[in-house]
Amino acid sequence: MSHLAIFVVPGYGHVGPTIELTRELVGRGHRVTYVIDEGYAGLVAEAGAHTVTYRSSRGRLAGQKSFEGADMAALFADFFTDGAETVLPLAESALADDKPDLILYDFGAFPAARMLARNWSVPTVQLFPQIASNDEFSLFGSPDAAIQVDEAAMAEFGRGYAALLGMANANGLTEADMPSFAAAYDDRNLVFLTRSFQPKGETFDERFVFVGPCFAAGADDGTVPGAWQPPQNDSKVLLASMGTESNEQAEFFRSFGEAFKDDEWHVVLTLGKGADAAELGLADHLEAHSFLPHPQVLPHAEVLVTHGGPGSVTEALHYGTPMVIVPQTPETRFNAQHVTELGLGTAILPEDLTAHGLRAAVDELAKDTRVRDNVARVSQESRDSGGAIRAAEVLEGWLAALPDAR
Repeated sequence: MSHLAIFVVPGYGHVGPTIELTRELVGRGHRVTYVIDEGYAGLVAEAGAHTVTYRSSRGRLAGQKSFEGADMAALFADFFTDGAETVLPLAESALADDKPDLILYDFGAFPAARMLARNWSVPTVQLFPQIASNDEFSLFGSPDAAIQVDEAAMAEFGRGYAALLGMANANGLTEADMPSFAAAYDDRNLVFLTRSFQPKGETFDERFVFVGPCFAAGADDGTVPGAWQPPQNDSKVLLASMGTESNEQAEFFRSFGEAFKDDEWHVVLTLGKGADAAELGLADHLEAHSFLPHPQVLPHAEVLVTHGGPGSVTEALHYGTPMVIVPQTPETRFNAQHVTELGLGTAILPEDLTAHGLRAAVDELAKDTRVRDNVARVSQESRDSGGAIRAAEVLEGWLAALPDAR
């Protein structure tokens, strides 16, 4: 069987979508090795993967209400610098005697993945845990991209580009080679979304396979053993999360106590790494967790309040849960706009958020039959997309088509 190497940036929204795919691949007899930040080694090891670990120098997504383009660009600069200076030499050493047959990577991890593939003549697959890019649509990084950046962001991108160019020069590439080396997509691409949610989805050709999100067996009906269970009363369930990274938003989460004083809603809050639920002083019908897998709750939830990260959005759509998005970054502001335009939810800007407005948005969304019909349609498409099983089949097909396929 084949050996696949996976390079993804250190963030649950990037690592999480690959976990069930890895479990499926291992179950089919393939070997999977992650080159990954040490903080995620345990998670991927539980899926049956081997690990080559490093400690990322990336910045942490703080809990501020606004995370602007320069902040996001700084993260990508950290990713690119890590890839060029740390990940590539580590992977070259660790995998030299066990070269992979196929390298999978997401865009933030492309420097090391693509250079290793080039040096070893190994084919590649780009993973899109979020909205994909092609020649007709780009989320960022081009003059007509959906998200434009300012001078401060460009300065941060310049820092990452310098590290990238240094790595390229050391491996025989010149600046003239950079546009193709740093292209926004690959010859083979797996997209963990539905085509209908992808902007300009009709323009993506056979190089892009939309497999939808990859969830554990039983997750679709909320029957995962040991999973969270809804309250045994008539309360409607509301799930709220601002992502796995954000743990400095006590004021935001405390507002739910004001907005949902009555027990018409049972509110489930996931606070992020290191957060202390005891500090919030919540009533009994509001429960808080530092982390809780959303697929355990979403089958029971009427509404999701979210920052609009790609993982949260795709999970909500898969389970047919309308969203109130409170965006914090350029990417999540785009997601909020896109979700609203497609009639799949609504958005509240952080500066406009009040307890009264939050409650009104949740109540209105729960009653909006048009939104529920739209979300149900996308949910069915997501379930029909194939998830981890189809993704594994696609990868096996690509492997079988290689000239020296094993």
